[in-house]
Amino acid sequence: MDEEKYIIDIKHIGKKFGNLTVLKDISSKIKKNEVVVIIGPSGSGKSTFLRCLNGLETVTSGVITFDGMPLDGEKHLNIVRTEVGMVFQKFNLFPHMSVIQNIMLAPMKVRGIRKEEAYERGIQLLRKVGLEDKAKYKPNQLSGGQQQRVAIARALAKKCPSKRIEMDQLIEEQQGMAITDIFAAHGENYFRDLETELLRSFSESTGYVVSCGGGSVLRDENAALMKENGCIVFLRATPETIYERVKDSTNRPILNGNMNVEYIRELMEKRRPRYEAVADICVDTDGKDVENISEEILKAVENRA
Repeated sequence: MDEEKYIIDIKHIGKKFGNLTVLKDISSKIKKNEVVVIIGPSGSGKSTFLRCLNGLETVTSGVITFDGMPLDGEKHLNIVRTEVGMVFQKFNLFPHMSVIQNIMLAPMKVRGIRKEEAYERGIQLLRKVGLEDKAKYKPNQLSGGQQQRVAIARALAKKCPSKRIEMDQLIEEQQGMAITDIFAAHGENYFRDLETELLRSFSESTGYVVSCGGGSVLRDENAALMKENGCIVFLRATPETIYERVKDSTNRPILNGNMNVEYIRELMEKRRPRYEAVADICVDTDGKDVENISEEILKAVENRA
């Protein structure tokens, strides 16, 4: 069987709590869209096994790989959790939030989806589980079965056609410090090494939209990793437009002390040949909103297929 058809690969995992062995030498492979049922008596480790798959527990031995990424501590955990949902036995709905707010929370916080988009997606899911008319209810106003359906809708809400990764944000989370602090403490080369390491970690995975800083593609290895399993999109804008977009940002170390149109113009003129050389798709963004830019990118990607 082709390895690429498996979305989850579990190899000889074990889990201990002190001297108590809960899971021992478990191996399995799960294909995309496959439904797997785990059965066993109470206390046999079913919940612990699922918590290990979701990264809520760390395995004592063995390896769990999700879509080509090893679930090894914090390194890939944030990426994997954008794709994995879990419906708990006690549902764990936030009691102070309405049903629709419970469903909207994860897409907005984990994926960065706009409030309007998250609301629309939430209503669609509630419609599917027959609870659209309960959108403004609080969990304590629902029956146990209705709360379970809300929990299912909430788990499904994180799923969307693309998996979005903001590299700078992920590096900050992994390092526990802001980009400007990383530059100040370790220098730019150290930060570029972190970018390369991150790109390597998901270079074999598919279906990701990766947002990176302008300096990432200046390194040949980074550009090669991006092209290996995808394409590079260069979003063009005038120096004036770029300035308006970033002028209030305090987390751009390259522009620290140089936040003006002329410096941005010089920087862009220096980098533009490189950007255009490595880009598979170039999109002009001046005077366009996010929806128009997104549509243009999607059409360009479809035309390349």
